[in-house]
Amino acid sequence: MDEARPRAQKTAAARPPLDLPFLLRRTSELELLISGVLVVALLQLPTRLAAGFERLQVHLDEG
Repeated sequence: MDEARPRAQKTAAARPPLDLPFLLRRTSELELLISGVLVVALLQLPTRLAAGFERLQVHLDEG
């Protein structure tokens, strides 16, 4: 009777169940990484803006 089942059903039955805690752990690691990148970018923003305004001021003073 097992031979009568299609191959797709056999492989689906042999597949382990979804490991939800593992996926949640991976998702939280990814969210942490993205949050870290955003925090670093936001911390650099005032310095980069100040440097940009300084370059703009020098350019306007020369013109």
